[in-house]
Amino acid sequence: MNVGVGLIRDRNGTWIVRRKVPERLREPVSCVLDKTKQKQMWLQRSIRTKDKAEAKRLAPAILGELPRCYRRPRGC
Repeated sequence: MNVGVGLIRDRNGTWIVRRKVPERLREPVSCVLDKTKQKQMWLQRSIRTKDKAEAKRLAPAILGELPRCYRRPRGC
């Protein structure tokens, strides 16, 4: 269920913010996050609430934190 840009509900009813990784950063982001995948398509984080109003209130702050791994030094 979509409510706003990047705000979705998982199968248990908990709200999640999700942002697509830009094409050119998919491989470096995967390396920074130490994933086994070649490319990281999405960055997502749970808001840890089932309340829609609270999720909308907290989403902008969490969306602001997601791109931090873009700015980390890449040692891969």
